[in-house]
Amino acid sequence: MSRRLLSSSAWAIAGNSGQYVVVFFLLVYLAHLLTPRDFGLMATVSIGLDLGTRIARWGQVELLQQKRYRTDDARNQSLRLSLAIALVCCALFMAVARPAGAYFHSRELETMIYLCAPVFLFTATGSTAEAVLRSEFRFRLLAYRSTVATLIGAGAAILMANLGYGALTLAVQRLVQACVSGLWIWTAVGWRPSLHRHIGWSGALAKEGASVMAGTLMPIAVPRTIDLFVGFFMGPVMLGLMRVAFRVNEFVGQLVVMPLVSVANAELSHTAQEPPAMRRSYLRLTQASALLMCPALIGLTLVAGEAIPFIFGKQWLGAVPFVEIIGLLALVAPINYYFAPAMIAL
Repeated sequence: MSRRLLSSSAWAIAGNSGQYVVVFFLLVYLAHLLTPRDFGLMATVSIGLDLGTRIARWGQVELLQQKRYRTDDARNQSLRLSLAIALVCCALFMAVARPAGAYFHSRELETMIYLCAPVFLFTATGSTAEAVLRSEFRFRLLAYRSTVATLIGAGAAILMANLGYGALTLAVQRLVQACVSGLWIWTAVGWRPSLHRHIGWSGALAKEGASVMAGTLMPIAVPRTIDLFVGFFMGPVMLGLMRVAFRVNEFVGQLVVMPLVSVANAELSHTAQEPPAMRRSYLRLTQASALLMCPALIGLTLVAGEAIPFIFGKQWLGAVPFVEIIGLLALVAPINYYFAPAMIAL
């Protein structure tokens, strides 16, 4: 690997590790104060939230890292496009709040949806700035941002949980974290959007963004669809148990692998014009992911029956079968991680 890739990976690992460690310990803490139903309600909100935020980004973070789109016009168009899509997502999200609350007989769920609606706007407005920082390989700053935003969101969640706000705690955490992250990132970027009306329009940026968005949306569309069916037919308690099991496995997997994936977009885009170098980077990234991920998740599968009740409490014993089954994904998951970044780069 190149020195730049190693340095960027190190900072991405530091940032993601700090973020995921905070999230995991917060999950453990809140699991003792909240119920599986509370987590199930938040998982229901996250179905639309995760899909909508990915759509609102419209593949712009990945595209703006490429040299041909590192222009003021492209960045301004990207920001306006993402913001327009985010406004539509926000409106649709709020429109389903009351019907969703009525279906699950939960006023809490309705309030949670309203609280999380602004997350679309914070995510969309920060995507252009994030793309600029990634194209400049400023992963150190991104690491600080993600860790601090997560810590502030965790502090808000701990306060609200101890005040007895129940499931609303999880919605406020998501909102606070998105707000801090979206606003802070603009303080580090030298580029500023233009308010001039006559900004050049690139149909290619929007069209390619749609393809990239679809490619990055599909990997989360399948699990979110599963969440939808579980919540719809089996209720929020079972959904809460399943989502916590996924969170445990995601924590392990993302702690060791996702930092490399986040760097892959920039690295593979940079070497796209040199196929041998790109192949070497692709192979090394895949090898590193498999080496880190397989032992961690298979090991977790073997000790889940003892580890889950010990860490989260006996009320989460129902999550053990989910953890045991999901952990087997480690055998195949590393093969798929870098396909999308490679296709985007090419």
